[in-house]
Amino acid sequence: MLLSCFSLIFFPWLEGTAVLKGENQVHLKDWFIDEPIFPIAHGSLAACTSHCVIMDESMSMFYNGAAKKCICINTGYIKRPSAKGQSGAGWNYYLILDERCPRKSGYVYSKIFHSCYKLHMQNNSLLYIDYNPICESEGGELMKIDSDKKQQHVADFLDQFEISTWFFFQGSHIATDELWYYNDGSIMSYFNWAPTQPDMTNYKVGARENIAMRTQDRYAWVDLWPNYKGNFLCERRILEY
Repeated sequence: MLLSCFSLIFFPWLEGTAVLKGENQVHLKDWFIDEPIFPIAHGSLAACTSHCVIMDESMSMFYNGAAKKCICINTGYIKRPSAKGQSGAGWNYYLILDERCPRKSGYVYSKIFHSCYKLHMQNNSLLYIDYNPICESEGGELMKIDSDKKQQHVADFLDQFEISTWFFFQGSHIATDELWYYNDGSIMSYFNWAPTQPDMTNYKVGARENIAMRTQDRYAWVDLWPNYKGNFLCERRILEY
């Protein structure tokens, strides 16, 4: 699905200049979430967009042209979750994106983590070893989760999809090694293990394990053998220059 970009807004950010834009998600028309964590604004579409992009945690917004009202949101929605929001004629939904995000449908942008990221749905023809090359082909890598704040942020994002299968991201090791590693070989120091994890059950000498999580486990991490399949998160870091 092609997304409609309504404007480009130049916004000075850190040491450089980030080019932020709003993209109209036409498949989410006539729906809004009236649970703002930021002050509600009124005015033109351009004014409302400017209001939302200056807030570090704002990732998207709902705008009603007739009421000239906008609601800034701290999550990027790709689909309409069944348990959130309400129908309302005249509402439009816009993702706030950095122009350096991959030009692939489904990416959202977080100023807090300086990254664009996307969920790829499960494809049973793919294994874990295939996930990172796909992310690299889009200009990124398999997502790295390295803090409680990012873990909660990602969990909030994944809730909208209402999926019961596994979500994969960076984190692997040889089963006999106590340490876990990111893809670049650096040692992991943050974990969100489920109470019984990692368990390394029925391991084989030299076998590799990966990390995954599921909605029904409230996104607590588990160790899985490489034959497990699921959804995976790609991420492109946005570096300032």
